[in-house]
Amino acid sequence: MTKTEGKLQKYSAPALEKGLDILEFLSLTDFRPTLSEVASGIDRSKSEIFRMMIVLEERGYIQRLDGDSYSLTDRMSVLGAPRSFNGRLAEIASPYLKQLSDETGLSNHLCVLDDNQVLVIANSDAANNYGLSLQVGFRTELAGSGTAACLLFDRSDSENLGLNPREWEDLGGLLKGFDTNGYVQSRNPEINSVLELSAPVGIGVPLRPVAAITLALLDSTALRNTIPDIADHLKSAVSALGQKIDISMPSLAQKVVSSGY
Repeated sequence: MTKTEGKLQKYSAPALEKGLDILEFLSLTDFRPTLSEVASGIDRSKSEIFRMMIVLEERGYIQRLDGDSYSLTDRMSVLGAPRSFNGRLAEIASPYLKQLSDETGLSNHLCVLDDNQVLVIANSDAANNYGLSLQVGFRTELAGSGTAACLLFDRSDSENLGLNPREWEDLGGLLKGFDTNGYVQSRNPEINSVLELSAPVGIGVPLRPVAAITLALLDSTALRNTIPDIADHLKSAVSALGQKIDISMPSLAQKVVSSGY
């Protein structure tokens, strides 16, 4: 036994070992095994691996098929593949968007500034039977957008963004609500009956926006009465996501601090 092996064997993580055994077994099989066959294949009992299988399925690493058989998903490949800034940001944001839609019953989407447009890079469908959402990849102009106002609240270069003075002034008007309430409430520029609540996802001190989360709801008296509660959930989500980005993407946080990105 080498010195390294001896040192490593002092530490054990049985649950992790079971999870890795399951993933490795599924990666090598040329069929789709049942729970019993997975247990037999890694020399464990069904009761030993049952909870681990549930967790791996919930986290998206394996999938259950017809006949209670199992196979790997492509999640491992996705995790190992190089990803763009937007791709990494979307994956980090996913659980926060899901929690926000569960808490509010409303669809939401995550946007970034891209080529002087607002670009949707992630979304989460409503927990209710219907909702208003934008598809990933959708682009819209900056003018009149509450989402754009959140993405630009620390900027002053309207000409470089392709906005005329009136459009820039309108965005500034939307931000008055942000200064007071911590979020922007606006009407959708294309559908007047749709209200949007937006808040920036910021990192650094002072706060610099790297993205924005927007919730959309049909304008009605009943829903308007719930806006303060919805806004509280939104502000909690952007705050938590900003902290996660600070931890998960330190190079971006450093860029913000050093260059005011």
